[in-house]
Amino acid sequence: MGRDQRLNEIKKFNQAFFTLFETIPDQDIAFLLFDAAKKWAVERGFRSLIGPVSPTNGDDWRGLLIDGFEQEPYVFTSYNPSHYQELYMAK
Repeated sequence: MGRDQRLNEIKKFNQAFFTLFETIPDQDIAFLLFDAAKKWAVERGFRSLIGPVSPTNGDDWRGLLIDGFEQEPYVFTSYNPSHYQELYMAK
């Protein structure tokens, strides 16, 4: 989890971010990770939690791949296991 203080100041946000999310296809485990990220953000006074966010591309590269898994991943694109969409949507 993290904060981008400069981005928050420039865009008048109060957001925390999470990245590098990895889990097996188990809803209970995914929810524990989501809840830990939420707790971290709430304890620090953030109003929202955004993710997944690329840790290297700032404000521009966010997202969750939901189709196109038949293609090989490549640089500067979101890529994740196909079960992530179900886990995110369930929460």
